[in-house]
Amino acid sequence: MNEARAKYFGKYTRLWSWLVAHDAASIELAFADVENVLLFRLPPSARRQTSFWLSHKGSSLGRAVHSAGWRIRRVDLEAERLILEPVGVRLKAVGEVVVEDGRMYELDSTLLAKANYDSMSSVLTVILNDGSAYQYDRVPRGVVAGLLAAPSPGQFFLAHIRKAYQARRVH
Repeated sequence: MNEARAKYFGKYTRLWSWLVAHDAASIELAFADVENVLLFRLPPSARRQTSFWLSHKGSSLGRAVHSAGWRIRRVDLEAERLILEPVGVRLKAVGEVVVEDGRMYELDSTLLAKANYDSMSSVLTVILNDGSAYQYDRVPRGVVAGLLAAPSPGQFFLAHIRKAYQARRVH
């Protein structure tokens, strides 16, 4: 998580404090969950406009989320759900990694052979060295970048992906 968080004071301080206390690869919340944290109802615009959620410079909620070290990755107004991910989840020691959609990455690992990422569905597919393949749902691009950049992709996978995301065996 982002070590240098800016303290936030304002209407959404309870949400800021809640986010600062969480250390996860991503968080999925219903709008009602956000309201439970805040102890008040969101304004009507939260249910009508994605800009309410996505503009960290223009909305006090967005500023609270951003200053807590998080960003809102996806908003579904119809389902009234959102997905947050930490800002700066990439491994700083190895720099930025560009994750290309659909590319099959060969991994230097005793556990993992290959990995593929589909950003439209946020699905990470990993093929283990034994030939078995698994798909992990709702994996943020930054976590995939961390996997690709890790000195030990197998250790990164075990620590940050295997039990953190819903998976299904595909082969």
